[in-house]
Amino acid sequence: MGLLYPKDIGFKLTAFSDSNRAGCLDSRKSTSGGIQFLGGDKLVSWSSKKQDCTSMSSAEAEYVSLSACCAQVLWMRTKYLVRRLGMRCLTPAKLEALANESA
Repeated sequence: MGLLYPKDIGFKLTAFSDSNRAGCLDSRKSTSGGIQFLGGDKLVSWSSKKQDCTSMSSAEAEYVSLSACCAQVLWMRTKYLVRRLGMRCLTPAKLEALANESA
């Protein structure tokens, strides 16, 4: 038993998010949930977490959940670019060193 992610599935990320408003009866905080699929049907990430803030409406709770889901998608996309395309993130110190080399 295992998961198979063929190389030819491409990089199509699909994400869904949802929340429940004031699901915790003690703190009245909502719970966010999100799932991300690669290639349309291969689950690669999921989350379920109590929100840090107390939402005043169900729309606000949904926006908080959507924000967390989008952050996860952006992180996954960045990781893909780093691995697949060989890009890397440079620290400010490294950028300064490179700038000084060319000067």
